[in-house]
Amino acid sequence: MAEQDGRSGRRREHVEVRRLEASIDDLQERLARANADYQNLEKRVIRERYQTTLFANEGLLKELLFILDDFERSFQAPGDHEGNRLIYDNLLAVLAKHGVQRIEALHQSFDPNRHEAVALTKTGHCLPGTVIADTARGYMLHGNLLRPSKVIVSEESDD
Repeated sequence: MAEQDGRSGRRREHVEVRRLEASIDDLQERLARANADYQNLEKRVIRERYQTTLFANEGLLKELLFILDDFERSFQAPGDHEGNRLIYDNLLAVLAKHGVQRIEALHQSFDPNRHEAVALTKTGHCLPGTVIADTARGYMLHGNLLRPSKVIVSEESDD
């Protein structure tokens, strides 16, 4: 009888081991499916983020195309400098609408975070380190530097 109890106990252990192995197999299969789902989701998010980035400025670009049309029309009318000024102002307005702002550099202290010095010149009429000319305007986008102003900066004269 003790022998029969021992076999019965081993059978129960064997059944329990099989049940646990089946449970492990099920969990491993579920984990593999969850990993595949996660990888698919990750790929979809990357693809959608790329599409969003690719077309993020579509509205801005469409508005700029209208301004390009205005420029083309102005080229057909010789000497229309006033028209070009209006187009320029429209372009600035569209850019401002989208968070782009000009950096006012002239007569300001040189700021390496907003200005790029392209030349130094000696002058006696302003303090050293003052922007005396703006060769290319700089712009900010929502408070972040988009492009620094290219400037000429005064330096101390030899006097």
